Amino acid sequence: MMKRIALLLTVTFVVAGVARADSVAELVAQIPVKTSADESALAVKLMAGGESGLKELLGGLVPLGTAGKDDTKTRDAVSALVRYAGRSGGEADRATLVKAIVAALGNVSDWEIKTFLVNRLQDIGHDDAIAALSPLLTDERVALHAVMALERIGSPAAAGALAKALPDAKGNIRVAVIKSLGMLRAGTAADEMRKSARDEEDATLRMTALWALASVGDASAPELLTAEREKAKGAYDRSRLYEWTLLSASRLADAGKKKEAADVCTAVLTGDKDPVYVQGAAARTLLTIQGQGALEALMPLVERGSLPFRAAVLDAVAKTPGEAVTPALVERLKATTDAKLKEDLLLALAKRHDAAARPAVEAAAKDGDPAVRLAALTTLVSLGRDEAIAALVERITTDTPDVAKPAAEMLGRIPGDRPLAAAADALGAAPAKAKVSLLELLASRAARSQSAAVLKQAGDEDAAVRLAALRAAEKVAGPNDAGRLIELGVAAKDAGEESAAFKAVVTASSQLPAADRATALLAALKNAQGHKRAAIERAMAKLGGQAALDAVVADLKGDDAAVREGALSALAEWQDPAAIAPLLDAAEKTTDASQQVTAIRGVVSVLKNSTGLSPADKAAAYAKALAGAKRAEEKKMILGALGNERGRPAFEVAAGTQGQAGLEAESALAIIKTSIPLGKGQPGLKGDDVAPALKWAIPHCPDGTLKADAQRYLGNLEGHK
Repeated sequence: MMKRIALLLTVTFVVAGVARADSVAELVAQIPVKTSADESALAVKLMAGGESGLKELLGGLVPLGTAGKDDTKTRDAVSALVRYAGRSGGEADRATLVKAIVAALGNVSDWEIKTFLVNRLQDIGHDDAIAALSPLLTDERVALHAVMALERIGSPAAAGALAKALPDAKGNIRVAVIKSLGMLRAGTAADEMRKSARDEEDATLRMTALWALASVGDASAPELLTAEREKAKGAYDRSRLYEWTLLSASRLADAGKKKEAADVCTAVLTGDKDPVYVQGAAARTLLTIQGQGALEALMPLVERGSLPFRAAVLDAVAKTPGEAVTPALVERLKATTDAKLKEDLLLALAKRHDAAARPAVEAAAKDGDPAVRLAALTTLVSLGRDEAIAALVERITTDTPDVAKPAAEMLGRIPGDRPLAAAADALGAAPAKAKVSLLELLASRAARSQSAAVLKQAGDEDAAVRLAALRAAEKVAGPNDAGRLIELGVAAKDAGEESAAFKAVVTASSQLPAADRATALLAALKNAQGHKRAAIERAMAKLGGQAALDAVVADLKGDDAAVREGALSALAEWQDPAAIAPLLDAAEKTTDASQQVTAIRGVVSVLKNSTGLSPADKAAAYAKALAGAKRAEEKKMILGALGNERGRPAFEVAAGTQGQAGLEAESALAIIKTSIPLGKGQPGLKGDDVAPALKWAIPHCPDGTLKADAQRYLGNLEGHK
């Protein structure tokens, strides 16, 4: 009785489990799924159906275009299974699925369904699919797909199936089979390939067979390729045939036939009709095959070849590893008298970065040809920048300008203090032109540690050297150098040297605390006269400070007209608002028209650069400048600067110029620019006086865009009213 109850319970559980399992149709209906995880979960359920479930699934495939039937979801389900079964660690599932697909292939007659199944085998088929794929190689409707599937499998058995099918293959199928055999580097069917390589009727078949023979490393390939190349008419075909020739050399070498492979490359290298780019490729291939052993054949060719050929071969040689390469290049460098060849050899040595070449390259840096010397310097830098410094300095100080100047530029690109110290040390014995190059180098690197050496050259007897030194001082001088630079500026007889000296004074003094910046200049001012006094004061204008300003203002009130003029020029170049009041005072009191212009322009310049003044103070200064200006040109300049200010004080000054003859356009621009919004969303000026001023300004405004903006803003103002 108990046994019967247990059996009944077992049957019940089994039936219940079957009832709960999804059917194949239900699973297929769930497609498309949303995520890859969902797809994997669905594939697990489909695989759980075993061979019978897979058979049912594959049996649901129908030919495309079948009326009333759509198997899209079924095909998607099969593809999902293929992706799942092809995962890492999924070998058991893969084998089960391949078995099911192979079985289905044997049961369907429709070529489109067969194609679908064969393409799935491309993805997951191994040797277990070959028996099913091989018969399809004779079926024109699916053969190309079967060929690709066998190529993807790629095993010796797959290659054997392709080779077995080749003798009977025709047309596109034969082309495809030969191509796949070439991809698999399977030479077992080389005899059949050679037949196709001599086919004069089908160019596609012939070219495919030639490539395949090269790919499989067949010994006949080089000769066949050469023959085909000689009769080829198109540049594209010739290019491919050259590529395949070198491919055949590589494949021969892979098969251990290195002599035959080298012979192929040498034939191309020594050919008088072969393009340079091909010969360069042949050199690279030969070096790949033989390594540095190829140098014996290549180096003599370098001297006889054209310049492009030489460059291509030496580039290949330079990139070849091996201890014998650098000595071979050095030997040729020492032996040749051809300057251009020396350059190319030096370039090749530079690419190798092998310090063993340094002695030979240093010798080449003293060659009689300037181009060779330059190439040698470039190579020395590539072999070791610090080690190249001595040779670079020697060339800078002893060579002609066409070598010395580039050498200085090379030295300047070497990082660190060593090249700067070397450049400074070389200044003493260098000729004038070399000194200029060295000084420019030190300036470009802002070599402050070498300021003493630079300033020493400011006393050189050569004017070009003195000027170069003073210009360099602007970049290298420190605060302790200000006094010496002032002396040089005062002593300078040349205007260019004087200007450069005082520019350097400003740079050096600017490194001091603000209160001390003009101290050295003020000391020098006590004994300075004439234009030297003016030069000192112009330098003080760049540094500022109350003491400096007081000294200049005092000169402005002095009896000497020349001194007053110099002081006024200095004030006009002042960098802070403290100069505005004395400039306005000078503009008001002077009777000299040119000095009045200088003062007014100075006020405008200072105001433009003043960020610390309040809008009201700025506007007041502009108003005083307008009142003091006597010429229309200065008034226009003031209004132009005023238009760049914002706020009511500036607007009121601008509005006060309405109706002044000759200033209508400038006045209109200033009124509009100081009142309308700067940009979208920003406020403009408001008040009862704004709209009337705009109404006057708009007709006089010469700027169409600004006029339109003003008109819109005026409309807004009147609309609010």
